[in-house]
Amino acid sequence: MTDEMVDVVNEKDEIIGREWRNICHKKGLRHRTAGVLIFNDKDEILLQKRAEIIKTEPKKYDISAGGHVCLGMTPLQGVITELRNELGISCKLNPLIDKGIKQNNNMDNKKIRHILYVFKGKHNGPFKLQESELSNVKFFKIDKVKDMVSKYPSKFADAFKLAFVEYLKNES
Repeated sequence: MTDEMVDVVNEKDEIIGREWRNICHKKGLRHRTAGVLIFNDKDEILLQKRAEIIKTEPKKYDISAGGHVCLGMTPLQGVITELRNELGISCKLNPLIDKGIKQNNNMDNKKIRHILYVFKGKHNGPFKLQESELSNVKFFKIDKVKDMVSKYPSKFADAFKLAFVEYLKNES
């Protein structure tokens, strides 16, 4: 994965600078990420399995597609790019939540300070996977995912768990 330049933001998600993503993670500088939860016509959710070679949270289930929002992009522009790159698709996207979710983690000697934006879309496939990022994708029934997250939380990426909680709040 190559490094990319991102907008550095404050707690209110106002742009205060720019920096390389890897430097942001080393220094704990807050920046934006965006992800999308894709559903099919059966209202099943598409989960990706992160590739084994990914440095952060390898082999974990994650958001259908997502990643860092590059310098100068909006979260919607960023997630459209990730959807095309990771799954080879485009579809209509709607925000799942109005504001980004603050994500603060310390892992692998990194200080992760993200503001995560989550979108929802509909697509049945087929998908063209970016194998350097993900190993496979699969649709699951929502109740199955709830059960899996409850029993095996360590098998899921932190961003997915945050996004899934928001999805469940909005759907109830």
